[in-house]
Amino acid sequence: MASNQEIPEEAFEIHNEMVDYLGEQIDDDHLCRLKRRFNNIPLTPVDIDKIHDISGLFNRLMEKEKIGIGNYTKIISNLRQINQKLATYVEKKEKEIKAIINGGPSPAKQPRSGDQDQQQSTGDLAAKNVTTANTSHDKKIHPDLEPMIETIKAKIRKEKEKKFHPTKGFCDAKDKLQKNRVVIIKGNTGDGKTAIAVQLLHWLSQEQEAGQPLQLHNIEKLDLLAPNLKLITFIDDIFGEKDVCKKDVQEWNKRISDVKTLFIDEQTETNFLLITVRNEVFYYLEKRSFGTIFSKDNLIDLSSDTYKVEEEKKRLLELYKPEHFSWSEEEKNQILTYAPNIGFPQCCQLFYNSKKLQKERVRFFENPFHFLNEALSKLQECSALLFLFLNNGRISVKDLDPNSQKVNQKLLEEAFDINLIDGENGSTNLTYKKKIGFVKESLEKLFGFLVVKEKCWFGEDVYRFNHDSIYVAVALLYGKATPIGYIQNCPSKSLSFLTTSETASNMIVLSSDHYTEMCERLLREFECKENRYDTCIGSLHVWNDFVFVKRFVGLLNDRKYDKLNVLNKACFFGAEECVLYLLSKGVKPDNDTALSLVSSRYWNASNRQVCLLRKIAVYLNDETKLAVLNEACSSGAEECALYLLCEGVEPDEETVFSVVKGESVKVLRNLLQYNVTRTARYTNNYNVLHMACRYEREEMVTLLCDTYPHLVHDTDDDGQTPLFVVAGKGNCSILQTVERFVLNSLYRVEDQQHRCESVDGRVVHRNCVCAQYMAKLVDVDGKTVLHVSCVCGNREVCLYLCHSYPALTTAVSKDNRHCLHNIARSYRSDVDWFTECEIHVKQYLESTGRNYDITTILDNDGKSVLDEAKERAKERGTKNNPLLLDHLIKVFGK
Repeated sequence: MASNQEIPEEAFEIHNEMVDYLGEQIDDDHLCRLKRRFNNIPLTPVDIDKIHDISGLFNRLMEKEKIGIGNYTKIISNLRQINQKLATYVEKKEKEIKAIINGGPSPAKQPRSGDQDQQQSTGDLAAKNVTTANTSHDKKIHPDLEPMIETIKAKIRKEKEKKFHPTKGFCDAKDKLQKNRVVIIKGNTGDGKTAIAVQLLHWLSQEQEAGQPLQLHNIEKLDLLAPNLKLITFIDDIFGEKDVCKKDVQEWNKRISDVKTLFIDEQTETNFLLITVRNEVFYYLEKRSFGTIFSKDNLIDLSSDTYKVEEEKKRLLELYKPEHFSWSEEEKNQILTYAPNIGFPQCCQLFYNSKKLQKERVRFFENPFHFLNEALSKLQECSALLFLFLNNGRISVKDLDPNSQKVNQKLLEEAFDINLIDGENGSTNLTYKKKIGFVKESLEKLFGFLVVKEKCWFGEDVYRFNHDSIYVAVALLYGKATPIGYIQNCPSKSLSFLTTSETASNMIVLSSDHYTEMCERLLREFECKENRYDTCIGSLHVWNDFVFVKRFVGLLNDRKYDKLNVLNKACFFGAEECVLYLLSKGVKPDNDTALSLVSSRYWNASNRQVCLLRKIAVYLNDETKLAVLNEACSSGAEECALYLLCEGVEPDEETVFSVVKGESVKVLRNLLQYNVTRTARYTNNYNVLHMACRYEREEMVTLLCDTYPHLVHDTDDDGQTPLFVVAGKGNCSILQTVERFVLNSLYRVEDQQHRCESVDGRVVHRNCVCAQYMAKLVDVDGKTVLHVSCVCGNREVCLYLCHSYPALTTAVSKDNRHCLHNIARSYRSDVDWFTECEIHVKQYLESTGRNYDITTILDNDGKSVLDEAKERAKERGTKNNPLLLDHLIKVFGK
């Protein structure tokens, strides 16, 4: 999949039209059903609640890197169960987009099967491109990582076109990579962390030929890596904003030992790791468990005195010197003497790109934050920047239509009513429509300097600030002009710039006169039903002020506000000081209090979460404690779950399945001592192994098979064992794990004469007890595991089963359907898969003295494989996979 920068505009247009069309066709009921099918795979309950339309679903799945422009496999698979016609429509659009991205012919013009010797699919080429350089081993990079590799390669090429000076930080980082294979680049906003990291990626991948670059945006993607892949992995701005997501920290801590194996332990084909982290995030998490990766030996601190080198500042000044501009020696000395050390490289870039800042000369560098604010305050376009800030720093270009109904009129009026510039601002007298036009015109003027225009995940053009420091400067300018207006209107995430401490720098300091408005804004945040990812109300500075907390609770009393409701919301958002004060004032928790606490994703420190749970648990009865245990298991609050188990809370069947959803192997190990784990049954009579297979929890599957081997033979209401579930999911690794335990359970001394065969180093089961078992293993419809893998379109599992259990290739279900029927019917079918499976069928028939004739393979309705392919094409409104259909027409025509 190409990166967004490489995707043609036409592809985005088709994508946007498709999403708009789906929005018109999918009603609320079908949207809810579709969202539920993504529950925990990969969307969390918080994700589900946040999504209100099909566009939001596409957007979130793209952020999770489960789909992309022209890659809708996950959507199609789940949509097919709800609306076959729409699934067909999406698949058609996917092919159109892929044809455009690949620069080749459209699907209708693709060569027929007779020309396939001259073809090579994009997927095959991508697989070759990402195969490790050393051909002495056959390890390949996971397909899900391929688009990330291509994206960072494009980013490196783009960054190499920009100015860069090899600073001491860059050189020291190179040394650490050569010595340790890991480097952590720490610093303030604007210190050049990302720029150095990208240059290091180029140095390693191009100059040193040390491997391929890979940028990960999701820590969980570390699971797709393996030793000896020659990958240069880059994690930029790890853990993100100040309001660090608890899950990210947990996911990192769970993988500390794996990361050590991937990047520190000795390897024949070395992997490298580069991480950038902001100072505020690093300091906030410094006492958490970072493991050996974040050690001093791997750390480059760009904000330390070591890297405040005068000679480098001089070189940066020369590097970013505008055309027809010169510095005197006196000016250089002034800058070196008085310029603060925060974000100096970024300040140089800002200076280089702005003629307005260039007029300030030395004064800008003496106090860049002040002069950035001052420069903004002199811009006639400042109202547009304020409107951009009030819209959370991002505005869709198409929404800035004077007749659009999507503009927030209240925020627009606020942006123009507040005069942030020196002197008279004539734009305040504009009409509503002209204000919208002014905003768009102003943002276009500032494009390339303070503002950038880019495509978001779902393909729309959006304006955003060019750098975080500009966003912060606008925020502080607005807060200084009207603290009350700021409190009332700023985006939720920007409440973090408010404080009651008069010694804080680069913050908006609230006086006691502002407490009432701040309390009211927090109540509004608590009441908000929309689950936002960028809220930070639990970690606001104001909660550290005892006087403010006291005033806040006093307001609750004055307004006769439901303090219990506030307690529950404070628990959910992680406002620990507020929770403790309310408890100290006699607010008695209820069931929802504990549930809110353990279901929250805002608690970064699990020990603090457990401490509060101890205080709350004394008010809970046994039934409620069980409900809290189940919620803690489901939401991944591992320490809370272990605490409740330690306190004697007896788990039930729901607990067992909640643990699988929450992914905590540690809690599952603890549950193994309870009989309920062995006997628990879920919807459709699933056992816990069924569920672990469904959610593809590989470590859990191995643990359960080891502990309760009999579970591999349990059947659900459809007569399917866990092996069927894995065949349907398509995870070949897990299938082989479950298969191993199944086959081990079949071994008997008297069966030694039925030994399994070995062909080309692979085990083949022909006449052994294993083959007999698999042949008899059918569900209530008579389907084998091979049938299920074909129905679900899982090529790898299908071909593995064909090779390992040849007899399955001739098995038919109760309606006399053959595996070839299922492949022809599958939405993922293609000629290569079909013909490869067909070869196995033919070989097995001939080995047993029978002839193969595809035209004689008929189901109970007399339908042939060709009939299935034709019906599938008819359902889609166009030919489904014309190559396969054409292939079958030719075969049947002979």
